[in-house]
Amino acid sequence: MAVERFGILAEYLAVAKKALTPLPSREAEDSRPYAVRPIGEGLIRRVEGGAWRFAPVAVDGSTRKLAGPHFSAYVVGVAVYGAGERAVSFIPGDLGRRFLALRAPRDVLEAVERDERLDFLIVRRSDGTYLDERCGCTDEDIFDEVRISTESAALLHVAQRDVGDLAVLDGPIYLDHWAKTRLLAIRLDAVEKLRKAGIAAVGVVKRVAKSRKLCTEEALEALSLSVDTHYCNDAYVASLAAPQRGIYLIGPFHLGYAGKDLRGYSFPDKVFWYASIYGSAFRVEMLADDFKRLGGDAEEVAAWLAWTATNRGTPYVIDVADVFARRLTAGLLIALRTAVKSRNISLTYDSEMEFLNALREYVEGGA
Repeated sequence: MAVERFGILAEYLAVAKKALTPLPSREAEDSRPYAVRPIGEGLIRRVEGGAWRFAPVAVDGSTRKLAGPHFSAYVVGVAVYGAGERAVSFIPGDLGRRFLALRAPRDVLEAVERDERLDFLIVRRSDGTYLDERCGCTDEDIFDEVRISTESAALLHVAQRDVGDLAVLDGPIYLDHWAKTRLLAIRLDAVEKLRKAGIAAVGVVKRVAKSRKLCTEEALEALSLSVDTHYCNDAYVASLAAPQRGIYLIGPFHLGYAGKDLRGYSFPDKVFWYASIYGSAFRVEMLADDFKRLGGDAEEVAAWLAWTATNRGTPYVIDVADVFARRLTAGLLIALRTAVKSRNISLTYDSEMEFLNALREYVEGGA
């Protein structure tokens, strides 16, 4: 088991000599120009139930960070709910093993990379760049390196099994940021494998405060809203567009990015809705090709996800997978912190708080 080798990793961290400069946070969900246009009319729909028979596979990833002055460890766990004989499958576990990215001084990264016992580590971005003191990335970029590769491996597993025709993913189908490395190609390859297996991929984006897709002139006009776009995000627009009492769908909208990425890959068009659940909002998105293929069922999928939201404002199938994924990463973080502290390595205040939260969640069963 990888956790049994956390002690080996801690030995390398204990001899690191350089402090790392903290990384910035990603400022916006999108990094390049895009166009949003409404599809049809009647963009606000009250959801009042339906005769739905969807039985999707749900894929959810949980992320946690443990850091000291000279290292940052990015832990990711992925849970797959409803994909076969097991109720839940995991990475790390029966679906795969690489789950931890390490940012550290270059000499430490080169040393751990040579140690075959630490094969669960990622020390380079998907374009081959080391995650060292000069990586030129954000915390979100590093989490993406682990999470997207592990989630995509889970999607490939789903594509190989006879599990129905719908896969619900916690997070976006893709972000344009991923074009900076190979992550865009990795995710789109997995989605294409799903399509060939007759499975549509649907993303549920819970954190939308950095998204401004509804802040475009076309979207605001279609929703008959007047908003100062300098002080706008999607959560705010959704709160104005839909009543605070009840469950509503806002959309659909078509999203297209301008240009291509550095490797010449085109960005596939997407279609999205916002679900407003008594005032809280999440986004449902899919590739435009899947929207066309599903026809009228596309919006019914979005409506079903909105209708089945739990009291945490998340679709039930994602909520179930999330509980398992969070308990998995809580256990991993606890084990990693134990190994690191046994070598008298200091941790940041935020990491100690993250440890206490993980300990509480693990004891409470991931709730």
